[in-house]
Order: sequence, then C-alpha cells, then structure tokens
Amino acid sequence: MSAVITSVIAIGLYLCASITIVKLITRKQAIKKTSLTALITVAVVAHANGLYSLMVAGNSIDLAIHNMVSLVILVINTLVLFSSIKKPLHNLFVFLFPLSIAAIILSLALKESGPHFASVTKGVMAHILLSVVAYSLLAMASLQALLWSWQSSKIKKHRPMSTTNLLPPLQTMELLMFEMLWAGVISLTLAIAVGFLYLENIFDQQLVHKTVLSIFAWFVFAGLLWGRHSLGWRGNTAVKWILSGFCLLMLGYFGSKVVLELVINNY
Repeated sequence: MSAVITSVIAIGLYLCASITIVKLITRKQAIKKTSLTALITVAVVAHANGLYSLMVAGNSIDLAIHNMVSLVILVINTLVLFSSIKKPLHNLFVFLFPLSIAAIILSLALKESGPHFASVTKGVMAHILLSVVAYSLLAMASLQALLWSWQSSKIKKHRPMSTTNLLPPLQTMELLMFEMLWAGVISLTLAIAVGFLYLENIFDQQLVHKTVLSIFAWFVFAGLLWGRHSLGWRGNTAVKWILSGFCLLMLGYFGSKVVLELVINNY
C-alpha cells in the first residue's frame, strides 16, 4: 500500500483508540487491555509502514525534520505500548495519539516540500537510529516529568481535576520516568560513541552545536542519575534536571535542523 493510504489508516486507528480510551475512562469502565492493545499495535504498524515509505528510497533516507518528528513519536508510542503490557499506562495514549495524528498529517503535507534524501553508511545509520531511540526515550521521560509535576501539584492543592484520572498513579509515573531516563541515557551514550567512531566531521561547523549540546545534555542526565542513586533525588528536583537536559538535547538537534532547513536553505 502507498504511504498515503497506510498513513490515513494509522490516523483513523489512532483516533478510534483515543475515543475508546476516553469513553471507558469517562464511564469508569475497566479497560480491556487485550483488544485495546491489538488496536494500538495495528495503528503503530500502519504508522511505521507509512513513515517508512515516506523516508526510505533505496539506499537513501529522508531526514527532513517533519519525518524525524513523526519517527520520534512513533518510537515513543512503541515504547509505551510495550511498557503498558505490565504497567497501567494505556491512559497515556490519550495524550500521545493527538500528537501522533498531527505528526502524520505534517509528514504527508510536507512530503513534496523538497528532497532531503541522503545516502548513508551503516555506521552513520546506526548513529541515526540510536539517536532517535535516545531522543524518544528522553522525550518520554520529559513528558512523564511534566505530567507527574502537574498531577502532583493538583493533589497537593487538594484540587484534583477529572483529567488527572486519565493518568496512572504518581508512583507508577515516577518509576516509568526513571526507567525511560536510564534507557535514554544508555542509548544516548551509544549514539555519541558511534558518532565519534563513524562521523568524520562530527565537529564540523554544521554539527558542532549538536555535538556539544548533546554532550552537555548527557552530563545533565548522568548527574541526575548519580543524584538519584547517591542523594535520593526525586520529585520536583528530578523534574527540573530532566527538563533542563531535554531542552539542551532538543536545542542541539531540532534547533540546528530548523536553522539549516528553514532558514539557510531559503537563501
């Protein structure tokens, strides 16, 4: 099937899953994990199929920013899907699926905006894939941090909102946040190491900001994990460190891509 057809199918399935989850929550009915997981799995597969058709052409890959955003969200959905098998995390999809739909629509709308294909070696491809996995895991950890902070604030002020019922318990949220953080730091470590091995121009003028900011972000995340292990950091302290590190990481990656694709290329 073409990229457009599979992408539209993914949009429909994401929308259907979102409506199903919201209805079950508002009616205070138990979520049937088996059927819902099957629906989400098909949606994720359709999303992956459509995005692959948009991004890959022979030995080349389209690294346009809209495709990379869609890929990051796809990886996040996949990670949460696997985690939801053992943890009560299905409610998080209510927040993720609207982003997924928007990302797919953006990829389809901009697929003719201009060629961004590049031929890459296996080493560079490994660096790209590890980077995407790292960004996805750390983005998920950051999303968990934001939701945890918001949920905790409402509970402390004794003003719980109906939307807080969409979220898993605070303890589960914090546990998943640090699990994602650990996995993200390991992936980021591997991505940086592979980059130094296979990218000859890693400190090139167009890459130096990405490289330096990624390394700074790694130190922020590693510092938090050390503080968690040695000093027992958690809660709002952990939230601040995670968001600071993620801002550095995203500024290094998406900031440079925005400048290169939307500013420099237009002159």
